[in-house]
Parts: sequence; structure tokens; C-alpha cells
Amino acid sequence: MSSYTLYKDSRKLKLKEEQLNLKHIGQIFGVFPDSVLLIADDGSVETPDERGEFALQTYLRYQVHGDPLVPKAPSSTGAAAVSSSVSTSAPRTPRGISIKTKWPAKPPGAAAKAIEWTKGIEVNQFVNGGLKKFSNFPILLTEATATIGHVSEQLSNEVFSGKKVILMDNDNLPIPETSASRGCKFWKSNKRIKAITDEDYRCYQGIEDDDDDDDFEPLPSFRRSKISSPTSPITLTSSDEEDYTKPCSSKGKGKKIRKKRDSALEERVTKLEKALEANPTSCETCKLVEEMFKCFVCKSIIQQDCFLLVCCKQLVCKTCITQWIATSQSCPLCRESVDIEGNAPIPRSVLELILLLSKKESSAE
Repeated sequence: MSSYTLYKDSRKLKLKEEQLNLKHIGQIFGVFPDSVLLIADDGSVETPDERGEFALQTYLRYQVHGDPLVPKAPSSTGAAAVSSSVSTSAPRTPRGISIKTKWPAKPPGAAAKAIEWTKGIEVNQFVNGGLKKFSNFPILLTEATATIGHVSEQLSNEVFSGKKVILMDNDNLPIPETSASRGCKFWKSNKRIKAITDEDYRCYQGIEDDDDDDDFEPLPSFRRSKISSPTSPITLTSSDEEDYTKPCSSKGKGKKIRKKRDSALEERVTKLEKALEANPTSCETCKLVEEMFKCFVCKSIIQQDCFLLVCCKQLVCKTCITQWIATSQSCPLCRESVDIEGNAPIPRSVLELILLLSKKESSAE
């Protein structure tokens, strides 16, 4: 079974995979479970999933970070010095009178020192129609800097090269800047926070850009030359060529151009169907297929309710062959004995072709 090395200060332990959760790690290393953060030797930051569990690599060591459960007690020598100074400086008082002695004042700035902690942010990109995580970025926060605006600005400067950043929750919804999203109560919790650029977020949500590119002129390399074939019955019109050569610079205009292309494509398909119907070679082939699927008794297209005779391997209408064998037991084509019970099954594709030919014959009539 795989084991994973975790350490904090001078304590180093190997944990099993089922022990890699917030509650167990917090109990072992004496830190609050909600503040647990693991930093590997290569500098990567690991955060827990929704169930509070970690997915680690066996070949790396991980340092445990978090807020201690019990603050460190002052040294014994310091405590003794403080007690002796208090006892010597306190004046003697009569019995029965108690005087409360004040502790020495704290040095300037000691009370105002801010508590710092680290929060891991998932950095995402929009790839192939979805969001893809490519790194964890740790951010050092205090009570004053634990805001959506500060974290977004820091990620913009250090990760996204100055681009506008959107922070999202586990459901890929943007987190608003409110009083509930400020301070350690929000940022110290085991919340999964993702970061993405505003441009990628618009692509992910399918939001159209509102820029106006009507005056955009395409480069010569974007223009497609008109292709014509002497054997093709279809030619491109001037309007079709404009639709295909005009570049798409925004998503809203791209949808309009696609609609024009769809209508132009439908028109060309209609032209192609008419051209195939007018092609004499195609008509001769259709006639040959129709002759092959005609019943040799009634000389019409075979009905879907038909038989494949074993004796001569020919298709025949069920009605025709039933009426024939009522007066004669021999095949009308090869004169062999007809056995309806032993007929071979007919493939479904053949039945569909028979139905298609029947419809064509009825429409022609």
C-alpha cells in the first residue's frame, strides 16, 4: 500500500492514502483542519477536494501548514522573570487587603500585528469548450487583504499578465464582492475558489462581445479565390462568395454569417438534387434497379410482404405466389417444386429498398 511523507517543524510521518484528510492531518500535527495546506518540495500547493481529502504523489514530500490548535507558551525562564519582578515590585499591604497588580505593557506594535495565512487558488483556462485547471497559486492573506478585489488584482499581476480576473466558486459561478466574502471566516474555510480571465469566462459562458468591427478590412491572405469546376452543376454566386470571404471578428456577427452560409448551402443542395434527377446516367441506373426488383408474376415492384424462393433465388410477392400455388405446385420461373415454408429470410436493407422503389413507382404514376 502506498505511503505519503508529511512533516511539520521537526516532526515527520508517513501516512496511508485513507489518512490523507483534513481531520486526521489536523489531529496529528495539531492544527485546525479547515486551515490545513500542503506544500510539496517542488513548490506546488495542494488543496483538499470537496470531501476534505488530498490526492498526493508518492515521490514528493509535503510540508504541513495551518493555524496551531494551542498557541506556544512562553518559556519558563521568561515566566519566572516576570513573576519575580511582580513580586519584588509589589508594595507590602496589610492583611485582608488585596491589590491587583498590572502586567507590564506590551511593546508598541505587538497588539496590532496582523494574523497571516495562506490560501490556495485554482488557476483555470478555457480549453476545448470547458475549464481546465493548470496550477494552484498560493496567496498570503490578512484580515485586511482577504477580499475579492485584492485577490483578483494580485492574480492579475502575478499570473495573468495584467488581464482582468474573475473569481468563481465550485459551481463555476462568479463570487460577488460583499461583506460575506471578506475576512478570515470566508477565506480560511475549505472553500474551493477558481480564477479565470474575464475573456475566458465570456467564452465559457457564451457571452457575445459588444465590439463594433464593421470597418474591419480583411488581409489579402484571408480572401478565398473562387473555385469553379467545368463538371460541377453548381457555381458560387457573388453573395455566396462574399459570405465565405468576409472574416468573422466577433461572435455575434459570426452567427449571422453562419446563418447565411446555411441558407446558401440548402440552396446548393436543392440545385444538386435537380441536377442528379436530370442526369440520364442516373435515370438508366434507377430503371435497371427497378427491373431487378419487379415480381416475375405481376411484373410490378415487389411488395414488402414478399418471399425469397429457395429454388431460383428470386423475390416474389406473397400474394402472387400464394395465388399461383393454389393451382400449381411448381415454380412459374424454374418449374421446380415451390416450398413457401422453407423460404429464406430477407435482409432489412432489401425491404427498405423495396419500399423506396414502391414509393417512387407510385409517385411516377
